[in-house]
Amino acid sequence: MAEGSGTKKVVLFTGGTDGIGRETLNVLALERDLKLIITARSMVKGTKVAEELNSKFKSVNDQLDITVMNMDLGSFESIKQFVKEFKALNIPLDTLVCNAGVMPYTFEKTTDGHELTVGTNHYGTFLLTYSLLDKLNKSTFGGNIVIVASTTHYSPTKLDINNLATTEAKNFSIQDDYANSKLYNVMFAKELGKRLAEKGSNVKVNSIHPGFTITNLTKNWGYVVVAFIKLLWYFTGNNMSDMAEGLASLTLNKQNETGKYFQLKNITTPSQLSQNEDLCEQLWDKTCEIVGVPKDFTL
Repeated sequence: MAEGSGTKKVVLFTGGTDGIGRETLNVLALERDLKLIITARSMVKGTKVAEELNSKFKSVNDQLDITVMNMDLGSFESIKQFVKEFKALNIPLDTLVCNAGVMPYTFEKTTDGHELTVGTNHYGTFLLTYSLLDKLNKSTFGGNIVIVASTTHYSPTKLDINNLATTEAKNFSIQDDYANSKLYNVMFAKELGKRLAEKGSNVKVNSIHPGFTITNLTKNWGYVVVAFIKLLWYFTGNNMSDMAEGLASLTLNKQNETGKYFQLKNITTPSQLSQNEDLCEQLWDKTCEIVGVPKDFTL
């Protein structure tokens, strides 16, 4: 049964307190027909963002509606608690934007004992999305899922299903572990879209590389590394406003696109590895095992 929210779409946005996500909220705040729910690991930061948005945009959008909720994508327990609290609100969910992610400079683990990069960017994203599929499927607007990936997903040349994440500090690589997590994001979006279609669902699923710029992902990397990244951005990076427009456009998804991989606003072809249907299915099964959910979901 569809869940209605009048004329407003309810958009759940993760990773909106910094970087591209924060800039994207500036674009979405101008939309009169949205209810924005922002998740944050720090309620202090989340509340500050909401206050900034209200202060800046309430005068031009008197329908601006923002709620901040606590969630740490690097903790299965935190995700489950958030989902419980969100569902207790008894409001619809029309769009889920999985933008939150990490790129630690050193080997770290989540509260569940998984390598932090893959544990947050893939396992956390997977569990959150999986847990909200029933809500999205009831959307009167058809439901919309945006998985934020990266062009780094082109880097991996192979995928070991039984070793999705680094388990020891000596084997950790910033670039490799992040690239792997973004490959999993693209593959997850592809497999999820296929499974939803098989169930006759109208929920749309796309992944996107929003562009390349300097964000808080690199805040603890050290002066020399950050200086090099800034130089790289100078020659190959994207304008933040263009990136925000691209992510906001897919969030609104007025063209009802599904099953696509975007770079900013352009549909493009993802890596060959990410299009391997057998590997996508194996990744789904293995991730379900790791996060502790059934392989077949109900809507």
